[in-house]
Amino acid sequence: PPPTDQLSEFLSAVPADDSRLADAAAFISQLPADARVALVTSGGTKVPLEAQTVRFIDNFSVGSRGALSGEAFLRRGYATIFLHRQGSMLPFAHRLPPAEQLLGRLLVPDSQVGVAFQPDYRPEIASLLKEYRQLAGPNHLLLVPYVTVQEYLSLLHRLAELLAPLSGRVLLYLAAAVSDFYVPFGSLPEHKIQSSAGEPSIRLHLVPKLLGNLVRETLPGSLVVTFKLETDERLLKGKAKGALANYGHHVVVANLLQSRREIVWLYCRGGDCRTVRRDGADEIEGDIVDFLADYHCKHFFKN
Repeated sequence: PPPTDQLSEFLSAVPADDSRLADAAAFISQLPADARVALVTSGGTKVPLEAQTVRFIDNFSVGSRGALSGEAFLRRGYATIFLHRQGSMLPFAHRLPPAEQLLGRLLVPDSQVGVAFQPDYRPEIASLLKEYRQLAGPNHLLLVPYVTVQEYLSLLHRLAELLAPLSGRVLLYLAAAVSDFYVPFGSLPEHKIQSSAGEPSIRLHLVPKLLGNLVRETLPGSLVVTFKLETDERLLKGKAKGALANYGHHVVVANLLQSRREIVWLYCRGGDCRTVRRDGADEIEGDIVDFLADYHCKHFFKN
C-alpha cells in the first residue's frame, strides 16, 4: 500500500538532495556486480518536544548490538551501510578506550614528536587497527548518522529505495531502538516549553509503521530481519511469530532484556526457530550474523 499521509510526513523529513543520500548513492554505485550488502540500523531515536529543541524524549540505546553486528557482516564479506544514531557505538571504534581513559594510555616520546600507546596496550590496538583497515575501508563501510525518529525513518526509506535494484543481494538488519510515540511537526511549540506556564499538556501520536511498506513495496526481493525485545518470556514467542505474520518478512531475532547478551531465538518464515547461545568469550552477534548470512545464501542465491 502507498504511504499514509502520516507516514509521508516522516518520509519527507530528509530532502532528496541530502549529502548523506548522495554519499550512499556513490557508495552503492561502486559496488561489484555480485556484492552482498547489509543495511544495518543501530541506536536509539530522539523525539523533539519543541521546534527549537531543548527538551525531548529519547528511546535510549548505546548501539552495542548494531556495532558488533556491523563488524560481523564486514567479516562475512558484506558491504555494510551503517545507519546509526549520532554518538552511538560504531563498528571497531567502540573497542577503543573510552575518552576518560584514552589520555592515560598515551605516551609522548622523548623526541616530543607524535604520540604512542602504552606498551601493554600496543598489540591490542595494532590488531584492532589492522582489522579495521582490512575490512572497513571506504568501499566496504558507509556510516550514515541520524538523530530524530523522523530522520531515521526517512533515511531508512530512502536508503532502501537506493538499494532496491540490488534486490536479493540486500540484507536489511533493523536493530535500531525506534520510538513508538512522537509529536507531529505541526504540533510542536516553536520555543522552549516554559515551566512558569504550569504543567505542560503533550499529546503523543503513534509513530507510523514503515516495515510493511519496505517488505511489500520497496524491497520485496530482499532479506529483512527485525528484532523483538521483551522482559516477559511468556510473551516473546507469540510477539515474534505475530510480527512475521503481520509483515511477511523473513526473520525475527527475539531476545529478553535480562539475557540478550547470552541467548536469542531466531524465528524464521515457515515456522523454523533457531536458538543461539553465546559461546565463551565471543560476542553472540557473530553467531547471529553467521546464521543470517547462511540463510541469505541458501534462500536468495539458490543458483
